[in-house]
Amino acid sequence: MSAKTGKPSKAKKSMEAEILESLPEPPFTLDTTTTTMVVVDNVPVVTQDKLEKLHGVLTKVFSALAGAPREICLPQDAEGMTKGYAFVDFDTPEIAKVALESNGYPLGKLHIFKVNLLSDFERFATVPETYQPPPVKEYRERMDVRSWLRDKLSMEGADQYLIQYADETEILWNDPKTPEKPPSVYRKPHWTESYVKWSPLGTYVATLHQQGVQLWGGESWEKLGRFAHADVKVIDFSPNEKYLLTVTSKEPTASEARTIIIWDLRTQKQVCAFGGSYSAIKEWPVFHWTKDEKYFARLQDGTVHVYDTSTMQLVASIAEKLTGTESFCWSPKDPIIAAYVPDAPNHPARVTVIDVSTGRELRQNSFFDVSDCKMQWHPSGDFLCVKVDRTKATALNAFNIFRLREKNFPVDMFEVKANIVCFAWEPEGNRLALLQYKTQPQKTFLSLYRIEPHPKIDPIRLAIDKKGMDHLYWSPQGHVLIVADMHGKTSAHTIDFFNADTLETMNMAEHTNASSVEWDPTGRFVAVVTSFWRSPAAECGFMLFSASGQLLHQVVRDRFLQFLWRPRPPCLLSTEKLEEIRQNLETIAETYRKREDIDKAAFRETVKQRQARMEEDFAELLEHNFQEYLQEAPKRKALGCIECDSDDDYVEEVVEEIIDEVRTPLSKS
Repeated sequence: MSAKTGKPSKAKKSMEAEILESLPEPPFTLDTTTTTMVVVDNVPVVTQDKLEKLHGVLTKVFSALAGAPREICLPQDAEGMTKGYAFVDFDTPEIAKVALESNGYPLGKLHIFKVNLLSDFERFATVPETYQPPPVKEYRERMDVRSWLRDKLSMEGADQYLIQYADETEILWNDPKTPEKPPSVYRKPHWTESYVKWSPLGTYVATLHQQGVQLWGGESWEKLGRFAHADVKVIDFSPNEKYLLTVTSKEPTASEARTIIIWDLRTQKQVCAFGGSYSAIKEWPVFHWTKDEKYFARLQDGTVHVYDTSTMQLVASIAEKLTGTESFCWSPKDPIIAAYVPDAPNHPARVTVIDVSTGRELRQNSFFDVSDCKMQWHPSGDFLCVKVDRTKATALNAFNIFRLREKNFPVDMFEVKANIVCFAWEPEGNRLALLQYKTQPQKTFLSLYRIEPHPKIDPIRLAIDKKGMDHLYWSPQGHVLIVADMHGKTSAHTIDFFNADTLETMNMAEHTNASSVEWDPTGRFVAVVTSFWRSPAAECGFMLFSASGQLLHQVVRDRFLQFLWRPRPPCLLSTEKLEEIRQNLETIAETYRKREDIDKAAFRETVKQRQARMEEDFAELLEHNFQEYLQEAPKRKALGCIECDSDDDYVEEVVEEIIDEVRTPLSKS
């Protein structure tokens, strides 16, 4: 460095140059890996001014479906127009493979994504010119996932149930002839890390694990599916088992924003995903499905968002009609939705019923002075009951019955001047049960109403005393109603088996800290369950009752967690055939009674024969031992043993002993 000018000297500069020239050039490698990149076709063609917006849309789509992309490249022509495809690069090959599940994603009706790995193009380019047929795979018979319906016990009317306790999960038969001795079907320790769930038609058992969900089924209970979703917390099935919904408790990140995933059960592929925090989910299930699985919906920010499963896109026209909604529910049979919108300035509260398939508004009723509103569909979809609580000081509730099968969808109303604890529809009938009280919650009483053709509503019986009760459980076949005390202040809960036809209590039972009441699919048996999850300090297990309230079986287990009846698929018989069976029920029942008598006689004969064989075997054993004893007599004599074979060798001695002494004074007479 020059002291005067402060500039580098020529000598030093040349030395630095020599050093730099002597160093080898740094190696330069081109990153040719293509396993982290996907090619997306059918991307909208846009101009330069809309390029940034399209880039943002693609980033949002892939962030929700797979994870935040590292880079998105949209090639353009000389005029600045995009070419209709995009290159999307991710951090890892695993995320890129997840992004392939967006294949078929509809970005509008005209732009259905076609997604492939960039590395696949290289593989396609090396396809040989000469066609070579693939090897024929060996035929494997598809597993029969409904073999249990053809089991002999199932044909005789038995149902299966699942219990989970401690680290064990077990499936058993509930044999109607011997419910106290249930035959075991399958048992496995550590089958799940959380809880288990039957699919709605009883085809699968779903188990939850740290890595995701597994499905099991078939005669040997093999693994039939695996759905990777880390830290899955809860799951749900669509009604006909076409879709599986999983929800993770893991907070969303830039690389993984999928909190809710909807899977196709057959292909085990993701079809839709939603972001958001698990802590923000306020109700379960998150999504509600129509019976035919064509639509599903959720309530978010006061708006009902309805999605079409054919495209997995929002049905915007329905969302516009249902803004400001507080609660909603689907019809159990039809794509009809009922939504409650509370009052607002210059707008009264209202309930709107819409046919989602057509977008037609079937009925809308307005209500004034409303403090709360509860809706409940009849299982057949024929009626919708809307309970409206008034804001007045007096307890006044209005029950509005929407008739969805009658012309112009009429609405009938009746009022109840009492506090309503709960209400429930009879599944196979037209009766509505109300549990209510006047002033004291512990003094509840039951009322029954029959819904006749418009406009008649017949109060069958009012003010049936049911003190302390707070829950109603109809049998799946109707006629029998369980009125239960589930949340009483004491640990002893009362279970009342009520005959709704004769209006009489058939039986009553007590159960300590009962947590749930579970009817079997046929309505012949009911389990009253105490779960460790709710009552860790109680004696946990279940009690099995007949529909008339007779205790048949009781089980107590350490850390008993779950009791679940296996659902049955819908009956394949037509309505006409079912009606014919009902009309000839006595004749058919007599046939089964005769068959049961034959089975009982055969069982008695089998027991008799078994006892006779045991007696014969015992007699043969005695004779064999006696002959052996006689043969060894010389050996005993040689050893000096005393024989005691004659009756003279036995001495009979009678011993008298005073066991008790009672003194009775004699009368003076």
